[in-house]
Amino acid sequence: MEQIEKVEKLRTKADITYEEAKNVLEECGWDLLEAVLKLEAEGKTKNTAARFSTQGSSDDEPKSPQQLAESYQSYQQQNQKKDKGFWRTICEGIRFILRKSIDNKFIVKRYGKAVLDIPVLLLVILMLGFFWILLVLMAAGLFCGFSYSFAGPELGRDDINSAMDKASHAAETLKAEMKEQAHKEHADRNHSDCEHADGGNSGHENAGQEHRDESHDKNN
Repeated sequence: MEQIEKVEKLRTKADITYEEAKNVLEECGWDLLEAVLKLEAEGKTKNTAARFSTQGSSDDEPKSPQQLAESYQSYQQQNQKKDKGFWRTICEGIRFILRKSIDNKFIVKRYGKAVLDIPVLLLVILMLGFFWILLVLMAAGLFCGFSYSFAGPELGRDDINSAMDKASHAAETLKAEMKEQAHKEHADRNHSDCEHADGGNSGHENAGQEHRDESHDKNN
């Protein structure tokens, strides 16, 4: 507990000023319990002061130093239990997440055949370290026949894998449209080249015919 908090705490237990509370705490080596006991002995505490008990007592009777000490110890023990319970909850949550990230798998397939099967935990680590590189590779993989899915009690659900399948299908559709467009452009170019070639041949034939006609006229 910070010194300012101790001063404010002590002021709620006795009718004293901020400066007086600070001086008492300094005299007691900033020991809040000792400061409360000192004020209690001097008769400066409130009737409801030094109520550290967690039992929600509503009596207004002043307590003896021994009762105050016991109540304060009980108060500290309750806080320690709360702190331990909080950190225990955090640790259990972390263990739960790690266990689930190992139980669930990320699967990479190519043309329906599995080529990679890794725990989701490893995927998360890779995403944290190489997010953009991995994102580009996965997007490129969709156009190379790769597909992605999850397996496991939490992530192997139909709704999640259905979304992954839609991404693969969209990539295949886009790839087919790009191929079709490329074939169409290639066919259009071939058609244009053929027309140009036919036009050139017709021109040569017409020029040859005119040359023959001129020669015939001269001979006549």
